[in-house]
Amino acid sequence: MRKGYSDPGFVNEAKIGLNDLIRAAYRNADIVLIGDGDHSEDDLLEHFGKSKSAVTLAESGVSHMFIELSLELQYFVDRLASGAVDKEQFIKEGIEAGFDARYRDNNEVLGEIADIVERASQVGIKVHCADLGNGCDEGALANTMSRRLNEGEYPNQVTHDTVNAAYKKYFGARLDDRGLAEFINERVPEGEKAVVIYGAGHGSLYNDFEEHLREGTRVVKIDVSPSEHSYEAMQRSKVEVNDRIGIRMGEDAPDAVYIMQGLFSGGLVYTTGATSKEFSDDIEESAKWFKSAEKSDYPDIKPEENYTPQLDGVNSVTIKLL
Repeated sequence: MRKGYSDPGFVNEAKIGLNDLIRAAYRNADIVLIGDGDHSEDDLLEHFGKSKSAVTLAESGVSHMFIELSLELQYFVDRLASGAVDKEQFIKEGIEAGFDARYRDNNEVLGEIADIVERASQVGIKVHCADLGNGCDEGALANTMSRRLNEGEYPNQVTHDTVNAAYKKYFGARLDDRGLAEFINERVPEGEKAVVIYGAGHGSLYNDFEEHLREGTRVVKIDVSPSEHSYEAMQRSKVEVNDRIGIRMGEDAPDAVYIMQGLFSGGLVYTTGATSKEFSDDIEESAKWFKSAEKSDYPDIKPEENYTPQLDGVNSVTIKLL
């Protein structure tokens, strides 16, 4: 990985599977914040929509999953989780309710969400829609101002500085994760574990997330990108935004950065200056296992075959790997 642009300070590099990394994280955490580095790609949602990933979370003690989805989608997620509707009906209802994936095809994203909900439900994990909508109004205003300014619709008193100020207000509201922390506190009983799947910019400011969780909650943040190119593009964008509008996105480095190289085929993990010794040691051990086994997570199992995982705190279930 080439350094530069808002580099979080890489320390070591290793090749392991994402599920292996997640297992290692939960040996050191109650909550793992998965930072999605590229909302325009499907790799991360597709990963969590596989049974292998749900089993990994359940075996790690996870009983709650928080996804950056509108609160309004919770009703439909609960219907799917309960079996009241199937995947096809869930997608149809989501479209009718006005779901907007923004960066990708709505049907495709809803299908991936359906897979996540169904797999999670099979192993006793409750899925929470957790996008509180902070910054949405500010972002819409900033985007409108920018477009109209570029099209020459605004009088001279509205300048690029005015637009930048509007974007600063937007990012300030959008990246304020104190409300997200409280949202999690209210839904995760003490002693239970959770995974949070959110944009990588979240949890990257000092005193914005972890500090507002229940006292004693251990957090590990892993930023995930679908490729090295995607990661570097995101870092460039982050620096440009920080410089242009004066915010501090990325000042709180993640505990690890993971570059995906295909589903369950292994990827590259980079530790940072924020990585604890315990987590770093666990990553090193996982990397040794991965290298010696030349596989990730579980032996290859055909989709039609059944796998019976042994789940801590959850009755063993038989599910089909998809």
